[in-house]
Amino acid sequence: MPQALIVIYLQKHINARIAERVKALHLATNRIVAEDIKEAEQGILSDFDTVYEARRRIYLFKRVIYGGSRKAGDLDDGFR
Repeated sequence: MPQALIVIYLQKHINARIAERVKALHLATNRIVAEDIKEAEQGILSDFDTVYEARRRIYLFKRVIYGGSRKAGDLDDGFR
C-alpha cells in the first residue's frame, strides 16, 4: 500500500478523535455560559471525561502505530 494512503488513513482517524474532543469542549463551554454552574456540573464533568477519553485514544492509537519502543514524550500530538 502506498505510504500516502497510509498517512491519509491515519490522519483521518486522529482527526476524528480531535473533532470529538473539540465538540465536547464546546458543549462544556456552552453549559458553563448558559446555565447555573451547579445545574450544569455533571454535564460539564461528563464533557471533560469525553475530552480525556478522546485524547487517551489518540495516545493509544499512536502507541500502536509507532510501536511500544518509543517513550511517551515522543508521541506529541501537538497540544502541549
